[in-house]
Amino acid sequence: MPKVQPIEVGAIIEGAARAVGKASARGGFVDDLIKFGTPTSGGECRPRPQTIRDYLRHGSKSCTHMFASLVHDYLDSAMDAQKISDASAYADAASNCREVLRHHREDRYVRPPHSDPKESDNHSLARFLGIYAIHRRDSGHRNALHPELLILTHDGRGDTGLFATFVSAQVICRGFWCLAQGSINVVLHGEDAARRAQYVTMMLLQNSAFPETNVLNGIFCGTATHGTFPARGQLIAVQIPRDQVSKRALYMGDENDRFLRSRFAAATSSEPTNEAILRLLGTGFEDTRVLDPATANPELTATFVNSRALIPTTILQFLEGLNLDR
Repeated sequence: MPKVQPIEVGAIIEGAARAVGKASARGGFVDDLIKFGTPTSGGECRPRPQTIRDYLRHGSKSCTHMFASLVHDYLDSAMDAQKISDASAYADAASNCREVLRHHREDRYVRPPHSDPKESDNHSLARFLGIYAIHRRDSGHRNALHPELLILTHDGRGDTGLFATFVSAQVICRGFWCLAQGSINVVLHGEDAARRAQYVTMMLLQNSAFPETNVLNGIFCGTATHGTFPARGQLIAVQIPRDQVSKRALYMGDENDRFLRSRFAAATSSEPTNEAILRLLGTGFEDTRVLDPATANPELTATFVNSRALIPTTILQFLEGLNLDR
């Protein structure tokens, strides 16, 4: 792909405003653009409204792919509604937007997942921060559970710095998480002890069985550590009470992989299989009982006194004995 020169944001605004007959009222064009980009379900326009208005005063800045995408969508919508007053200006402006998108191709492909605008505020995200014990069937031994941890942290502001860590005896994975359409979406990657690439994806939905903490039902998909095939299945993730988790433990992902794998394996190797959880997880991917709150919640509350009863003792022992200040 040939190298594409960056385009100034002022040129994008001027061309698009001319295309819809607002060359002399660029402020009005920007207001229309912000209104167009504001989600009907709630939340702010992306880029933020103030950022877009700042572009009017600082037109020499290089245009971002997010702004170019918004302007292109706006122009396409105007064309569909027959609101383009200058076809030549439209063609030039749309072409410039596509050039910006090509220039930022790598940014568009490698950027982390982002939350829905209405769910990207700090309060919404803070509800799910912490360490979760994961219950899922072992892909190599279907009648056993695979002990794992999922750690969700927020090291930024708004929708930035949403980091996730996945810990098991075989692999440590790191990546991102976000809130979208009511579910937690997690995308991670890492290596196992043989330095083979490993990938994990989860989609989690909050369960209301135990209001005192987060219990998440969801789907897991990843690279199997026992054999060369994809592993998939359903899972239950239980948030470990924050009074039993040190702030330092939230950042255990900063440690090296071998240290975490070995400590986790030593702590969880003796964990007995919880038959009640195994039964609830079903026998296959098509069995959706975990994903249906009408089924999952009564079974959970009938079997377990509270959410703490869902947390394996060995997981708590691992967290208690983990020395991160060595």
